[in-house]
Amino acid sequence: MSENINIVLQKMIERKASEFSLEKEKRPHTGSIISIFLEEWHLFAWLEHPLVPTLEIQCSISVKGDFVRAVWFPHPTMLTPETRTDFTHFANEANLELHSGGRFWCNDEMDFAYEIVLTKEMIEKCEAEAARLFFDVPYSSYQDFHIPLSMLKKGVWRSDTAIQYIRELRSKGFVDNSDYDIW
Repeated sequence: MSENINIVLQKMIERKASEFSLEKEKRPHTGSIISIFLEEWHLFAWLEHPLVPTLEIQCSISVKGDFVRAVWFPHPTMLTPETRTDFTHFANEANLELHSGGRFWCNDEMDFAYEIVLTKEMIEKCEAEAARLFFDVPYSSYQDFHIPLSMLKKGVWRSDTAIQYIRELRSKGFVDNSDYDIW
């Protein structure tokens, strides 16, 4: 990692960790760690809501070549084979209005994740926008999705109810769509 991008990322992570009360853990890379996805930083946050259980979200940031990748995901995994289709439909709905360059997806390990990849050059030239895309957009999305994700996990809601919930949040102005739109 170039010295400049390392400094920019470190400052960005420090600032956003403080802003969102994220706990951060620097991941060492030693010969004993075998991983296809080597991360540079790992962050944690706990979202509270009086109606549903606390939701732990984590962020993994890695650098490979000219790109920096951030992946946000709940911990522990939320999907089951029975709920995977509902989570996938919900992820697709979440992506319809998400014009941030990132995307929500579900994978074989039963994760419901948000991923964004930016070039080092973009991060160095547009640090404030990169910080918004890496942190503000996914964090606020998980806050908005806290109730539907919890209900989908329990199997109380199907995807149509979760989608209706998030559409109603948007239509009534409880979700600021400007966070999702970069244009």
